[in-house]
This record gives sequence, structure tokens and C-alpha cells, in this order.
Amino acid sequence: MNTNRAADRVGLRIEINKDVVRRILAARYQPEPDSAGPSWLTFLGHMKDSLWSLDLFRCESAALRTHWVLVVMDQFTRRIVGFGVHRGVVDGVALCRMFNRVIRGQTLPKYLSSDHDPLYRFHQWQANLRILEVMEIKTVPSVPLSQA
Repeated sequence: MNTNRAADRVGLRIEINKDVVRRILAARYQPEPDSAGPSWLTFLGHMKDSLWSLDLFRCESAALRTHWVLVVMDQFTRRIVGFGVHRGVVDGVALCRMFNRVIRGQTLPKYLSSDHDPLYRFHQWQANLRILEVMEIKTVPSVPLSQA
């Protein structure tokens, strides 16, 4: 997501990026140890209409065949939306095919969180998200896991 365009949409003309947000939260957001305040993921869930995360990983079968597994999870409910599996090499078309199988019959999220894997830079993947009107949010590298 281009943060400058997002800031322009709400009328602000300030530059902000994920590193600035991370530093501000680390310095200023210090919940009391006994507080029942929301976790970061809960906060994100309340701030967004819908946020899904996805991850892609490789598995080797007993016959030494490579399979790629795409896992899609709803961040707010922590519910697994679905799995996509592909045998062989994954390219942009295969990634879209796996994702589209997972989302078939689902109400689409507005936002999709993914890591910085080069597969998510394929033209087909970007075009698929534009067609589905889903905005991709990249995770922040090297950030500790949620306290939830």
C-alpha cells in the first residue's frame, strides 16, 4: 500500500511508513501488565472491515515430490479460511489459481496481509487482487508476534 496515497485520501499530507508506526508503537504503546486491553491483532480486526493473512510454504512428499500449500486465515476470528495445494513450481498463475480456489464461495476481505515473498510480486497476482478489489498489506519484517 502506498502510504502517501492513503494519507492523501484522508486529507493528510504527511509521510509515514511501517517503520515509523513500529517505532511509535514500541515507544508509546505500553499497556499495563494487568490491563485487559486488546492485542495488536484484535486492534487490527476492529480497525479493518476484514483482514485475511496468507502464507505459502513448501512440503516434500514421501515420494520426494514438491507440493506448495497456501494457507489463508481470517485475522480477527483466527479462522482458517482454506488451503490451496499445488504440485510443482509455483508461478503467478498457479498462485492465483490456489488463492481463487480457497476464496470460492467466501465473502472477500477488503485487506490481505502477506509477507515479502517474491511470488507476491508477479503481475498475475497483482492483477488478480485488483480485479477482486482486495488491497494487499505487507507484513513488517522482524516484528515480534502478537501478545494474543
